[in-house]
Formats: sequence, structure tokens, C-alpha cells
Amino acid sequence: MELSGSLLDQLLEPSFIFRQRRDFVRNFLSYDEGRTWGVSHLNPKNRIDSLEQPRGCSWRIDGATQYGTQFFTALERYRVPLRIDAFIPDQMEHPYPLRPALQSSLSVVERGLRVAELGIAKHICNALHWHSEMDAHFLKKLENLPFGSKIVFENVVADVADMKLHVIPAYDLERRFAPFQKLQQMWKEEIAPPRWPPIINILDLSLIRQLHDSISLVTIKGRSERFIFKSTTSDPETLYHEIKFLLQIAPHPNIIEPPKYLVTKDCAFGGRKGVCGFILTYLGGGSLRDVLPLLSMQEALTMGVRIRWSIQIVFALLHFRDQTGSFYSDLRPDNILLSDVVSNPDSKIVLVDFEQRGNWYSWTAPEIRCFLFLKELTECPNNVSQSPHLKPIIDELVSNYLPGSTIKNFENQRSIWTLFSPALQEKAMVYSLGLMLYCIFEGLSNPRINLATAFEIEPHIEFPEFKSTPLIIRECIMKCVGNESLSYSGSPASSNIFSVQSTSLCRKLTRVRDMLTLKHGTTCIKGYEPRQEEIFDVAMNHWTDVLKDVQNFLRNNEHETRGCSRPTLKEVLQCLQHLEQVSNHSELPLET
Repeated sequence: MELSGSLLDQLLEPSFIFRQRRDFVRNFLSYDEGRTWGVSHLNPKNRIDSLEQPRGCSWRIDGATQYGTQFFTALERYRVPLRIDAFIPDQMEHPYPLRPALQSSLSVVERGLRVAELGIAKHICNALHWHSEMDAHFLKKLENLPFGSKIVFENVVADVADMKLHVIPAYDLERRFAPFQKLQQMWKEEIAPPRWPPIINILDLSLIRQLHDSISLVTIKGRSERFIFKSTTSDPETLYHEIKFLLQIAPHPNIIEPPKYLVTKDCAFGGRKGVCGFILTYLGGGSLRDVLPLLSMQEALTMGVRIRWSIQIVFALLHFRDQTGSFYSDLRPDNILLSDVVSNPDSKIVLVDFEQRGNWYSWTAPEIRCFLFLKELTECPNNVSQSPHLKPIIDELVSNYLPGSTIKNFENQRSIWTLFSPALQEKAMVYSLGLMLYCIFEGLSNPRINLATAFEIEPHIEFPEFKSTPLIIRECIMKCVGNESLSYSGSPASSNIFSVQSTSLCRKLTRVRDMLTLKHGTTCIKGYEPRQEEIFDVAMNHWTDVLKDVQNFLRNNEHETRGCSRPTLKEVLQCLQHLEQVSNHSELPLET
């Protein structure tokens, strides 16, 4: 079954439990090209003339997000990083015969520079170039737009001249940017004046490449070195939350240093300057998401390196806890960078991303995840009211475990983490740390294949299978994460719906490049393309089981006790330090 953003948006959300089978099948109906010549890509009228960029085209695509519906656009002639992206309809709305040439389904999961090679990225560039040529004022209008504005295409068709385009200025976003003086006033008790960095205007920045939705690689006027510009196109409050953390905590070699500058922009209304981001040192060593599997393939990921990086991560987490009394909710390989290339012996681990927006489901502790599940269900009030068999269950869980006075305050994962005591917050961090150790010692980009994201090097094994991890660390990981190899029996004691295997429907579904397919045991069924009804049934059974498991989990107070059996951060550190000592003197056992 071909991937689309709308498909994953439904399958991966708890609200799938409200879906109707007939609607799902109708919405994701596949065409039979053999019988339907009118929609076949072999039909000459359904072909794109060329995806090659015309001479003089100054547009490029640096990446994509939102399941391949938001593309990071860059204009060679104007390099100020205003974060004006191009948005297109969901892949299911692309004409069927164009999808193979545009590689529509692959755009759902691809990230980074690989996106620029896709047909849809080239098509978007050609459409932007056509509009630029037809409207002499188009480019000038873009240069004067508010930060984070949008270029929205109504349709995707073969002829770029027929792709209708609208520009949506982000005036509301700029109105939410706080002046520098306001931030100083808000945090005057927590941050002393000497700790505040200088201010720089966004016009002094020049974009090299957009690395991520919120991360731009830039230069600063008058300086040759490269920097990171972190910004937001959606939530300034989260950006300011991270700035505050970074200015508060004492420096640590394994935590990203405080901002070098705060970046301001002249807002379109009111004549004020608002803080739209901050500047960080650029770290050239890459993220562990890419480095770990590459070194593993090259047989260059030594045991000493694995141990050293693991210890540095724990040191960083302990320092953050000690300095802030808070939690780090975002631990996974793409949020851990190397300070320099691997070949440099002084290269070290550096933790980044302190927004506390939360982690992927599969990296989130079950006690946090169960409340996320409830939160997302309550965001569908009409669906709840129209589901008589589900409404009593959901209403009971919400009234007992999410009081009405607080549920409206659950804007993100950060607010859910605050339901837990500091001790239980640490145990939730340890859950993610266990998975991180698994990736480090097995040399993986992720604990398993991800349905929504394609990695440069996909995992070759999946948790809880071990091949390269010393026995002492295997035992430590299983204490952190839990015995995920148990099968679900329906009883609270052995409940397994909250396991790593199940959180992304990975027990029954997997992704092969841009296709969703069924799994038979631990492998996919070669050459078999499942029907929409089969995909629906698998997902519905999964989310129905999850709702049952949430009931058991909460009624048995497992949200208060599940994390208690996990080790503390210091106990994990002791295990790693012990391994470091014995690894210097003996061969490490990989199994009993």
C-alpha cells in the first residue's frame, strides 16, 4: 500500500479508534492501471514534460517535513533565512499517473538532502520558477513577508503553469515574537544580566542550507565561520523556553553551549523588534543517528568509543537535572551531536534540543505515553460523543485521571511530564536512555524501522534483539526499558501494548521504502501488497488493544509504579563505568 501523509496521520494516532472501515477503504483506494488507461502513467497525456530545472532557476529544496507536504525552500538571490516554506496537498491528492515520476510516496518519509533528488521537489522548484518569471514582483513580495510565511500550492498537476499558488503572510507569528527587553524583564530573577548574549538582526544572517524545520546553517555578516540559527515557525513560547534553559545552566562539555546571539526581526506591525531565534556554534561531527550505523558498517565503532559516548550522555543528563531540577524528554540519536569529526580523538558527545516538546511515541516511557493517548483522544470531542461504545470508557478515564481543570492545560508533552514527581521524571528519562544505549552498542539509527521516517542507514536488527551488546549492558538496558519480549496476554501484569515493538504498529506493519506492508513474524511478506481492509483491521485491533491496556495500566496504578523498578541515572552510570574498567582488562561476554 503506497504511503501518504494522510495515511500515516490516521494510522499513527490514537484517534484512529474512531475511524470507519468503509471510509478508510474509500479514501485510500488504489487504481488498477491495467484496466484504467486514462490514469495510467504510460498514457502520454499523463506525463510531465521535464523535471530538469530551467536555466536561471534560483530556487532549491533543502528538505521536507510534515509527511512530505512542507518543503524547505531556498532562494539563491536572497539568502536571509526568513523560513518561507512551500506547502502542497497530501500525496493522495496528486494525480495518480504523476505519482511514480514525482516519487510522491517516497516524499512522505525522506528527509534532508535526499529530498532534493525527488521528482516532487524538482517539480516544486520549477513551479516556483515559473511564477517568478510570470510575476515580476513575486520575488520582491517574498523578501518583504513576515518570518515563517507560507507559499501554498492548491494543486499538483503535470503543467507547472496550472499549479495555483497563494502566499499566506505569518503576521500572527510575528506578533507573538517577544521583544528582547520583555524576555529580560520576565527572567530577571533567574538570569543575571552578564549571562545575556548580544543581539543580532536577522538581516545580518545568510542562509547556507536548511538542515531541519527549526535549524538553519548560516553565516554572519563580516565573519567566515558557520553557525546554527535555531528558530520556530509555530511556537515562540517553546523557543523561549529553551533559551531560558540554556542561559540558566552552568556550562558542561556534553551540553550545547549558551546562545552566542539572540536574533531579532523588525516586525511588520507595531514598529518593534521581536526575538525570532538564537545563534549556536555549529558542530561538524554529525548526529548519532547517522554516525552510529555508518561506523558500525565500517567496523569502526569500537567498544571504547561506545562506552565513552554512553558515559558522556549520562553525565550530561545528570548535569541538566542537577542544574534545573527538570527533565530531558527528547533523548534520541538525532538530538545527540558530535563536537567534531569522529577521527578527532577529542570529539565528544553534545546534547541539543531543550524545548521539552517531547519525544516520539516509541521513545517515550509508557507512564507518559498513556496520558498522551488520553490527551489525544480528548482532542476529538465530536468523535467521542458519536461513539457510544467508547464514550463511557474515555469519559471514565478522563474524569479519574485527567481532572477537567487541568486537561485544557495539556498543550504538549511538557505539561504531561509535570504530572510526575522529580523522581519519576528521572525514571522516565531512564527509559529513553535504555533505548539510546541499545542504539549505541548495536550501532543503529533507531531501535527499529520507523513507519514515518526513512534513515540514511535503516536498522538491520530491531529491539529487543541483541548482537553486539555486552551482557552487562544488555541486562542494564532491559532494566531501563523492561522485558519487551513478553507477548500480550490481556492481564495487567504482562501487558505489552506499551512495548517498543507495539508503539508504532511495528508488530504487524512495516515499511519497505515508500510502501506499507504486513509483517509475518519478524519479516515482511515478499511481493505481497496488502489490501486496505487488512491495513485497517491491523491498526484498529492495535488501537483497541491500546485503549484496553490504558484502562488496565491506570486502574492498577502502573503509571505510578511502572518506573520504580528502573535504575536511576547514577546507577546506569555506575554500570557503564564498571564496564569501562573491565573492558580494559578482559574480553566482554556477549551472551550467557
